[in-house]
Amino acid sequence: MARSLRALLEFLHSTGDSWVVKSLRDGMVRSLPIVVLGSMSLLLNQVIVLSELGQKLSILNSLAELTLSLYLLTLKVLSIYIAISVSSAVAQYQGVPKETSAILSLATLLMLTGKLAKTPEGWSLNLSQLSSEGIFVAIASGFLVPLIIKRFGVNLKVKDLPEAVSASIASLLPGLIVLSLALVIRAFGIDLVKLTSGMLFFLRLVGDSLVAVILVNLIIHLLWFFGLHGVSIVDSVMLSLWLTFLQSNAEAIASGATPQYITAHPFWQWFIWIGGSGGGLSLWIATLLAKSKAVKEVSKASALTVIFNINEPLVYGLPVILNPYLLVPFLLVPIVNGTIAYLAISSGLVNKVFSEPPWILPSPIGALIATGGDWRSLVLILLNVTLGTLIYLPFLRAYDKALLEKEKRSRGE
Repeated sequence: MARSLRALLEFLHSTGDSWVVKSLRDGMVRSLPIVVLGSMSLLLNQVIVLSELGQKLSILNSLAELTLSLYLLTLKVLSIYIAISVSSAVAQYQGVPKETSAILSLATLLMLTGKLAKTPEGWSLNLSQLSSEGIFVAIASGFLVPLIIKRFGVNLKVKDLPEAVSASIASLLPGLIVLSLALVIRAFGIDLVKLTSGMLFFLRLVGDSLVAVILVNLIIHLLWFFGLHGVSIVDSVMLSLWLTFLQSNAEAIASGATPQYITAHPFWQWFIWIGGSGGGLSLWIATLLAKSKAVKEVSKASALTVIFNINEPLVYGLPVILNPYLLVPFLLVPIVNGTIAYLAISSGLVNKVFSEPPWILPSPIGALIATGGDWRSLVLILLNVTLGTLIYLPFLRAYDKALLEKEKRSRGE
């Protein structure tokens, strides 16, 4: 077992050294300030909105509007920042102009996801697909555009011609190619964001089963790994079914009957995605043992948010996205959490969920409310968090070691 794990970590280390992984990872990390600001503003907004004082004091109402605005202009259009940061990082590795790459990547993203509508005031641009749902398109745009610029760019060397002007002229052909391709996709009405969710309707067939728990978690976290907001995509298919299960359980409790469904909506939030997708709390605890400056900084930045189930600073800061070191535990921990929780509830060791607490509550409080005060739900959470941390540790240590070596080399040690 130890030999197999060592071989896997060595393979992940070799994979993580490729320029593709490095550039994508660097691009995701550069978006961290936006992610942290957006996450903290959302957290503060929810605290104000859910409090009684927030509903009574006008100054708090104004603060709630401001924090909501900050959230909407950061996390809700995160794909814009991702396209720019990934494109700049890839351009740096490829030796092409970063500014031109970023502008063309952003233009491509808007062509592929922006929805135009004519209003009495003029034309409006719907940016709804530019939140985390559109990150895969943003990454693809940010990655491919610099490569096309390198392949088709014209190398101009004209005396006394400003560098910015020559770079712009050199990028005219690549820009024409990129935007023409985006225009063709748009002309055929292909929605790249919705295309993914439309392929997942088969999940409804597995219903309230352990197979559903495993499949849903596998798909959600694979999507996350490639930059797509897995929960949002799968929710578009499964949420109505999970809420139906929840309503049935609530009606059963109200009438004195026994709830029937295990995988009602709160089941996923409180027993599987503890601290966010991938078992964010377990991942964060594992980061506490890190020695590299990079992981330590991310750990500090996400310390507060992960308690309230906002793990974007972890996912984008480490990052988890397109990070081969963390792929295995990021997929495995939610499946282990889900399997243990499903078996515990199906065997009667923990009550079925029948109420929907606010998602921003820390997991122990949310689980207690969702299960009607069943103290055994706390034991289940503790077990899952502990196992999740143990699963993450060897992989995070390998990643942390690679970062530490890189930091030493950069200091000339």
